[in-house]
Amino acid sequence: MKAIWKYPLGLFAGRQTVYAPESAFPLHVAMQGDALHVWMMVETNESQVPHEFVVIGTGQELPLGDHIGTVLEGAFVWHVFEVSV
Repeated sequence: MKAIWKYPLGLFAGRQTVYAPESAFPLHVAMQGDALHVWMMVETNESQVPHEFVVIGTGQELPLGDHIGTVLEGAFVWHVFEVSV
């Protein structure tokens, strides 16, 4: 079954791992309350595997990966990329 699931990301710059179904596809990143999250389209019957994300601030070196979205959090602007495991 296909579904959309939400996964928390730490609100800090750096590489982060989320365990999600193998073919999970990131759709959106946003703040929900005080926490940064990524919403992913998933196939619920697949095995969980690591998916790697990098969160960077404006002006930092870009990682090699796909830009998922940009999030405003107070005075900060965070850019989220999915990168290879």
